[in-house]
Amino acid sequence: MPEANSPAEILGRLAKTPEELPDLPENFVRAVHITQPEMAEMVALQGLDYQRHGMAQSTARAWSNLNEVEFGSTDRRFSFPGAKAVVFDIPAEEWRVHNDVARSPGRIPAEYVVGLVDAI
Repeated sequence: MPEANSPAEILGRLAKTPEELPDLPENFVRAVHITQPEMAEMVALQGLDYQRHGMAQSTARAWSNLNEVEFGSTDRRFSFPGAKAVVFDIPAEEWRVHNDVARSPGRIPAEYVVGLVDAI
């Protein structure tokens, strides 16, 4: 059994399919970052560092309506075999700050990660 709060234990708690994802809390958005499989676990454990992009929207998409969430992309840069989607549930007000170039902190904390699913 993995040690409490070890990387294996943290990754084991995350949803592995869209169906396993929790309900979205009120006043939250679901953000999806698509990446290479080898980077997905790092993002899930350390959070999403978007500092060099200026704002989170340049590397993740977000929805407030769960019926509209997309875990894949038709953009060839993000549509490739083995692609993974790191899924975050973020308070909507905080998401706004992550997309304000003047105020963005440059990282979405790992505490908001709720899933690591195949980008479909």
